[in-house]
Amino acid sequence: MLFVGCTAKDEGSPETGADETVTPADYAGTYTGVAPAYNGELSVEVELDSAGKILSVTVDKNHGETQDIGTIPIESFPAKILSAQSLKVDAVTGATVTSDAILAAVADALSKAGLNPADYGFEASESEEYELAALDLSKLPEKAPVTGSIELTDSKGRQVTLDTPISSYAISTMDVIDYIIPLLGEDAFHKLVASGQDGGHGLNTYAKLYTPIIGNFMEHVGKISEHNAPFDLEMILAVNPDVLIVNSAMGAHNYALEIEPQLQEAGIPIVLIDVPGKIFVSSAQETIRQLGGIFQVEERAEEVASFIDEQFDLLASKNLAERNDKPTVYYEKSGY
Repeated sequence: MLFVGCTAKDEGSPETGADETVTPADYAGTYTGVAPAYNGELSVEVELDSAGKILSVTVDKNHGETQDIGTIPIESFPAKILSAQSLKVDAVTGATVTSDAILAAVADALSKAGLNPADYGFEASESEEYELAALDLSKLPEKAPVTGSIELTDSKGRQVTLDTPISSYAISTMDVIDYIIPLLGEDAFHKLVASGQDGGHGLNTYAKLYTPIIGNFMEHVGKISEHNAPFDLEMILAVNPDVLIVNSAMGAHNYALEIEPQLQEAGIPIVLIDVPGKIFVSSAQETIRQLGGIFQVEERAEEVASFIDEQFDLLASKNLAERNDKPTVYYEKSGY
């Protein structure tokens, strides 16, 4: 691929004649690019030849990324970029933040050289409709001493052991918190340390909705996956939740199971819930009772689940399927 351009005309220099040949730009040199990663900025050096061909990519050794996770793309991406002469490189499963940071830093270096990163296949991350607060690991909830443990059966029949009490948790998508708020109130946000993104930008929507009420809870919440994409193992380990709660009703739960061995080694169990399940009239109540066990608020969970049972019983008593004069219904989804 050949990249050519025009050198900028110096201010005050005489204009060239119309018949003069324009000198191609010379991009030869080494350029530094930076992009945000876990521990501050990740820096790279990109060496180019005069035509803009990438000759080398070097990641600063003082990167601070997680060993054996974030270091995987750090070690592999330079060669891939060099071979392809492109930034269209697939992120490493479990290290998407570091992967994206390397590509963004190389793009930054190319921009500083006067080149267009898009010509190398770079696609900047789409901006979200509500800007999320930057993750501050110093704001993570304080861990309470472990005083016991519980065993439970999750929605897939798996036996899971949890240390108690639960001081922090992560969820597969933000809508899972809708089943935790009735049990914990504001603590549902104070204990949350990570969530995956969903197709409706739930992280951004919940931040916009609840920040004015709860405060800036997103400063201790990391994004652990894009919509229907592999989980970011590095981010999960960084926020270190006591439990990862994953909705098995969504296909993304398979991505969580892919990294379960690494999470088990780190002492982070996965609990699968199923909502909405196959039996719509009872799956929410079953999930709430299951969550009540996780957070040791069984009495409150039974109160909430019983209330929902009563509402379904009330609807059933109306024989709506046999009536033509059905009443109108107000329906609100996920609080927004």
